[in-house]
Amino acid sequence: MAAPPIQWREPESFVSGDTLLFQRSLPNFLPSDGFAIRLTVTQNLPNGAQKVADVTSAPDSTNTYHVFNVPNFLAGVADGTYVLAEEIVNAAGNAALNPPIAAGWKQQMFEQPYFQVQDDLADGLAGAPVISQNQQDLNAAYTLRSSMLKFRFAETEDLRSRFSEKKLSEVNSLISELEEKVIWEKRAARAANGQPDGSTTQPVLRVFC
Repeated sequence: MAAPPIQWREPESFVSGDTLLFQRSLPNFLPSDGFAIRLTVTQNLPNGAQKVADVTSAPDSTNTYHVFNVPNFLAGVADGTYVLAEEIVNAAGNAALNPPIAAGWKQQMFEQPYFQVQDDLADGLAGAPVISQNQQDLNAAYTLRSSMLKFRFAETEDLRSRFSEKKLSEVNSLISELEEKVIWEKRAARAANGQPDGSTTQPVLRVFC
């Protein structure tokens, strides 16, 4: 069986324990000049941030592309939302470049604040769907509105009916606010990674004979 084609950028989501396999082309920071990409995955916790992965790219056979080929990546890491970040590093430095690069040089180049890690379904230990906090709150608001609508028609007292209508209006306002937040956080994450943010429709050319 032929090997799957190598991807040209980082995944947006990842199944724990899979092989991290992709490559990057950075003509201004070639492996042949001593550059590499350092990739880290960090989890935000109430008492601070905790790094759960730290790997460095290797050059391909032509010494041109930065390649990640990491088996069992994030094995044992719980499903959830993490921060994936990358920086260009040059451990040895390169005095021949213009301008010269000092040893230990580094520069931030990429950040994905909504990197989704999912359970490996094959191990039988999959948890709940991985979604952001805003999406979780939105789903809870949807559930609350459904419950309120069910009891809306059971109200008989006029005062209680007016009270229910006011609460339902507040929930609808909250849903509208959360929907907008979810849309914008998804657009921001995609735009930061050089992908279409979904705010425009790509034209499609069709030729009919």
